[in-house]
Amino acid sequence: MRSKKKTIKIISELIGFCYDAGIKDINVDIKRGKKEITIVVIGKTSKDIEEKVDNLRRLLNTPLEPQMEEYYFELVGETGHAEELSLVGMIIDKAEVYYTKDTLTIRVYKKES
Repeated sequence: MRSKKKTIKIISELIGFCYDAGIKDINVDIKRGKKEITIVVIGKTSKDIEEKVDNLRRLLNTPLEPQMEEYYFELVGETGHAEELSLVGMIIDKAEVYYTKDTLTIRVYKKES
């Protein structure tokens, strides 16, 4: 049950970033494996969002802190947007962010707990 709530909060924060960045046509794909959940968010944009993407990449790659995961999970959705993305970074295992001139792809990995 906790895994489901964590996945939903992570997706909510990633979609929130996309909306704030002016991204259109947002697609979300969730793959639940036996040991890991993979979330992929793909969006199209006509704006230059390179600076925002660089910041997102930095925030999502905040080091994982397993001993604090439950505490950080509870804070997601309670603070400012940048802080929430860094909290997401602290509860996921890995993030990949790719940006071309019109497409943003965010892929995050979270081990099942």
